[in-house]
Amino acid sequence: NYGPTEATVNATAMAYDAASTLPAGEVPIGRPIAGVRVHLLDARLQPVPVGVAGELHIGGAGVARGYLHRPELTAERFIADPFLPGARLYKTGDLARYRPDGEIEYLGRNDFQVKLRGYRIELGEIESRLAQCEGVRAAVVLLRNDAGGARLVAYLQPLPDAQLQADALRQELSRHLADYMLPSAFVAQLQADALRQELSRHLADYMLPSAFVLLEQFPLTPNGKLDRQALPVPGQESLAGATYEAPQGTLESALAAIWQDLLGVPRVGRHDDFFSLGGHSLLAVALTQRMLGAGLAVSIATLFQRPTIAQLAAHSGSAATDAAVPENRIPPGARAIVPDMLPLVQLTQREIDHITAAVPGGAANVQDIYPLTPMQEGMMYHSLLASEGDQYLSQTLIRFDDKPRLDAFMAALQQAVSRHDILRTAILWAGLPRPVQLVLRDAELSLHVLESSGDGRGAAERLTQQFDMRNFNLALGEAPLLFAAAAEDQASGRWVLLLLVHHIIMDHVSQAQLIEELLSTLAGQPLPPAMPFRGFVARTLAYQDDDSHKAYFRNLLAGVDEPTAPFGIVQVQDDSSPVRAGALLPPALAQSIRDTARLHRVSPAAIFHLAWGLVLSKLSGHEQVVFGTVMLGRMQDNAGAERALGMFINTLPLCLNVAGGGVLEQVRDCHAALSELARHEHTPLSLVQRCSGVPAGVPLFPALINFRHSAVRPEAEQQRVAAGFELLSSEESGSHPFTAYVDDLEQAYHLEVEVPAGIDAERVHGYLLAALEGLVAGLRDEATARACDLALMSTDESRRLLHDFNATARAYPAESLVHAEFARLAAAQPQAPALLGEQGSVSYGELNARANRLAHYLRALGIGPDARVGLCLERGADMIVAMLAVLKAGGAYVPLDASYPAERLAFMLADSAPAVLLTTAALEDVLPVQS
Repeated sequence: NYGPTEATVNATAMAYDAASTLPAGEVPIGRPIAGVRVHLLDARLQPVPVGVAGELHIGGAGVARGYLHRPELTAERFIADPFLPGARLYKTGDLARYRPDGEIEYLGRNDFQVKLRGYRIELGEIESRLAQCEGVRAAVVLLRNDAGGARLVAYLQPLPDAQLQADALRQELSRHLADYMLPSAFVAQLQADALRQELSRHLADYMLPSAFVLLEQFPLTPNGKLDRQALPVPGQESLAGATYEAPQGTLESALAAIWQDLLGVPRVGRHDDFFSLGGHSLLAVALTQRMLGAGLAVSIATLFQRPTIAQLAAHSGSAATDAAVPENRIPPGARAIVPDMLPLVQLTQREIDHITAAVPGGAANVQDIYPLTPMQEGMMYHSLLASEGDQYLSQTLIRFDDKPRLDAFMAALQQAVSRHDILRTAILWAGLPRPVQLVLRDAELSLHVLESSGDGRGAAERLTQQFDMRNFNLALGEAPLLFAAAAEDQASGRWVLLLLVHHIIMDHVSQAQLIEELLSTLAGQPLPPAMPFRGFVARTLAYQDDDSHKAYFRNLLAGVDEPTAPFGIVQVQDDSSPVRAGALLPPALAQSIRDTARLHRVSPAAIFHLAWGLVLSKLSGHEQVVFGTVMLGRMQDNAGAERALGMFINTLPLCLNVAGGGVLEQVRDCHAALSELARHEHTPLSLVQRCSGVPAGVPLFPALINFRHSAVRPEAEQQRVAAGFELLSSEESGSHPFTAYVDDLEQAYHLEVEVPAGIDAERVHGYLLAALEGLVAGLRDEATARACDLALMSTDESRRLLHDFNATARAYPAESLVHAEFARLAAAQPQAPALLGEQGSVSYGELNARANRLAHYLRALGIGPDARVGLCLERGADMIVAMLAVLKAGGAYVPLDASYPAERLAFMLADSAPAVLLTTAALEDVLPVQS
């Protein structure tokens, strides 16, 4: 049998050749060995061309008969030769490719490909690079799950008397592997830092092992092959970040103090990970702003790439500022605008004149013109497609003590419109090569006041009914993209304000910031300078030129060719309103989520994302689930990003394999996947979809989760009370059929789900709640519990589905026949409906009469006991009539499905030899019989 030990397989493996037996088009290679054939084939057993990886197959007289007492393995490995009838091939499991010189280059084992944090990794590639490191004789890399989380572990054999220097090896590794995959310690003489630095020169970050173990000899099986199961579990001294190390120097100490205050942890070591300590995207923005205030400039991108104190301190420097963004060249009061004044967009003079001609006040009222971000373009497209309503409107209801308080609020809102350019922005597209954002210098927000109706309805009810988001639109070409309406509540004398905002100009964070700014204005507090939105647009456009984003999503979505569709629903085809269900999490559960997240150094968002993934897996039947997550979008290197208003968010896919793996491992993988995804937060979704195998026009993910930090500052609540208004409700519609909303309120969590009409939202909400409870219990009590084994159904629902719905046993006369019982029932209730279908209903009496007529006809044809009648009919009343008629005539029917292949139908007809065949003219042609 073929099967060289792994120790004898080199980087280049010579293959065998018998040119006379190779199929046409294959490349003869190597030296001939009598009776042996070698094929490089793909998964479809097709030859692969030069340079393309395939699996090595061996054929010829030397191929063994199989594995002793292993019939399953024999059937898997020994297959029929597709090129020589009657011959067999042995699937070696070795990956290789043809070289132009005719030799076969060995690429590793196809069963050594693993997946870690969404990445597919060839272990052989890491082993090959490790073997090239100075002082390393041989290397083996495994994906281990025995220390609470999945990680790559490298086992090394050193050369005799080799001294591997830590600093040099770490420097070499860091050129090819991610920082979080670099080990911090090695057993014996092997130093983690040096090896990781060495590997990082050749491998991607996610391919760097996190632990290195030195072995004088690798364990072998009795037949001399490597025994991977016998490789030891790495000790604590082999793992990265195993021990606490205090910050060194003034810079690291200053960073640690900021982290401790921001994250609320008592101690931060120089090798602690920001995101493992509970950091998230919004805190990352706050962190960079605090660092800037302390004179420590660092970009958010650097934080994601180097998330430890030591790494961040070593790479701190001057963060990018708005100086990198071309300045606005339109001077105040300009009577005309020329193309050179618009550095962010290319427009002809004619197109510019077309824009300014429609602006109230002309060119003098134009402050800026620039393109839309990819997210805004998608929103504009879907808003224009909607015949009624707009899925990107958000609605807020506010109640005021009296009319003067309402007027003061509207004055503050108008002041905000004058401060922020995004609130004076309109979207134009007609007659232009691409849509643009038009920023006006002055825009006025008007208030629509409803007259009293006298019908007893409250003000809030009247407002929401008249300006229902399901049939109300905002004109995208008119600024501001806000709408305000108010009505007096006759019973109490209070006033209610309805405020509609289009998401194309404001995301959830921006709306919360706007409310806080309005409260500060009403309280007479000074406001910081407003941040322009144009800087974000400029950076987002430049961001798309980075090919690393495309490479990341191609790797992430490799093999994804269909969406994860709960209940099989990919898109909602009708205009029915979605249904929602939500509530605050029980306080004990909310606290447990925070405690377990901090204990295991993951973010609470990772637990919620994994819980949603488990629910989607159960509802779709997929083990690998792909669903959207809302990215904060404020990771640009932009001072003041935490207080800017605008549409910053983006939706990107998160890919999780929920099959197998312990709870802790799955949570850590989800945490790592979210952290990595944040580095690509502004990649256009259109580009992302093209990186998958999902057909164009089919949504990449019908389901989404939106994790939001929605805590209200205590001083803001005091300001609201002083201003005399109350926030009644805030509602926004989702753009995906299935959406989970998680609001982190600091001391609590609010969990809500939105599903299509016809789906029980309460049940889906219950599944998500059960998944959270199961994950927390698994993290707290038994970290090795499998996430996919968590029960999401309640005991009552499980009993109903498994037992109550299957309790179909009924008393039935032992001596009676089916058609006789049917005739008895038809005589007892002839008018009762027996069949309901597209053609209407058929009563028991009518169905029995039709069956009797056909039965008499069959008897006249000679049908009786032991006679068979073929039935080839579409599902419907005719099929039921025919079945009953055959039974009444005393015969037996043979069902024939018209969708079967002709060969199958011919066999069934020949085998059963029916005396009569009942069918329709439409199906007669598909039957292989002569009339």
